[in-house]
Amino acid sequence: MNSFIFYAKVRLIFTFRAKMRKKLTVSYRIKEEGCKQGI
Repeated sequence: MNSFIFYAKVRLIFTFRAKMRKKLTVSYRIKEEGCKQGI
């Protein structure tokens, strides 16, 4: 049972990290596009 909880926690952390990374890359791209367009 403990291993199951541990696995669930690890999975949650990984999905959270993936989401954060996606958000960061998206905002970074928007900034880059803004610089190119002179915003």
